[in-house]
Amino acid sequence: MFKRILVAIDGSAASTSALEAAAELSKTYGAGLHLLHVVREMQVPLNPGLMDAYEKLERQRHDLLNSAGEQLLNQSKRLVESKGIKTVESDIGSGDPATAIVEYAAKNKIDLIVIGSRGLGHVESFLMGSVSRKVSNTTGANCLIIK
Repeated sequence: MFKRILVAIDGSAASTSALEAAAELSKTYGAGLHLLHVVREMQVPLNPGLMDAYEKLERQRHDLLNSAGEQLLNQSKRLVESKGIKTVESDIGSGDPATAIVEYAAKNKIDLIVIGSRGLGHVESFLMGSVSRKVSNTTGANCLIIK
């Protein structure tokens, strides 16, 4: 039924639950498992005089978050491999998380996206919407949202 499963990893409890569910599904269906961590980009400052400082800060931030993301992916990969899952791909994306997840899924012909549902505050959820909702509304793949 599923040949390629993508799980979005952000280090939250919900994404850990999503990883565990995706690992079980991968094992059940003999599907390849893809792990993706997305580093959200900072908003560009409106003041042009701050661009140099912004670019330096963004490079440092990006390097730090990429390093943390690689550690998170390596831990996740070790966890699923310890459960006997052999086919594990991992990648780090950048930008808007929902967009990066949907684009990765399309590019890699993912059959199922497994993603954690995080409880955003009412105002943040109203203004931004949740990543899981955006993914499920825009992907062509099946989507399983884990609470």
